[in-house]
Amino acid sequence: MQREVEAASEGGRAMKTKWPGQIAVVLSRDIKGKCNPITVGWHMTTSFYPPMMAISIGKTRYPCEIICNAKEFIVAFITQSQYEEYMSYGSCTGRNVDKLKEQKTVTRPASRINSVLMDDANSNFVCPLINELETGDHCIFSAEIVSAHMNTKLLDDVK
Repeated sequence: MQREVEAASEGGRAMKTKWPGQIAVVLSRDIKGKCNPITVGWHMTTSFYPPMMAISIGKTRYPCEIICNAKEFIVAFITQSQYEEYMSYGSCTGRNVDKLKEQKTVTRPASRINSVLMDDANSNFVCPLINELETGDHCIFSAEIVSAHMNTKLLDDVK
């Protein structure tokens, strides 16, 4: 049975029922040079030509500040088996913690922007920022996908 709820008071709780949804990890480098990951559920493809993607991050979150300064980010799609490990990226701030080092995440430098790729992810999308849009308590970042990296180990398993 469905019941209608007031969007302003109960809408956020109702939105949480949309899970399971695919989780992504967004990585960007702060002004001190540290790459910071955050787990996000709000992401989408926005264009095929040119290829573009958008993410939404809370304005008070540290990655929002980083992306506003860096003007670029990586979107990494993880495997189901990585879910528990990488959910921690959204549970503490990267201001004071090196989350990649703490989780022993294997990364390598991205070639088109100043960030890192997650080696074990299904795929990594390299995204220079095109636009920002403030939407209530979140900011939507749209970016062009300038390169994509796929995990060939996982692709071999899909055949």
